[in-house]
Amino acid sequence: MLKAWGWTILIILLLLLAYSIDLFEFLSSNMFMWLSIVLFVSSILAAFLILGNPFAGDEEDDEKKE
Repeated sequence: MLKAWGWTILIILLLLLAYSIDLFEFLSSNMFMWLSIVLFVSSILAAFLILGNPFAGDEEDDEKKE
């Protein structure tokens, strides 16, 4: 029970800190929207480069061996 109280107090203090430094205003700003779009597109491009094209036709498959 004491552990739950500690975590609750810590979460409340973190929310008060976020409110005091206007973090919620930054998260609702127009700049943050564009930043999130850029990060999303760059992560999709990185996954495409690292993992390859999922829509490419089958090349030689190790399991088929025909």
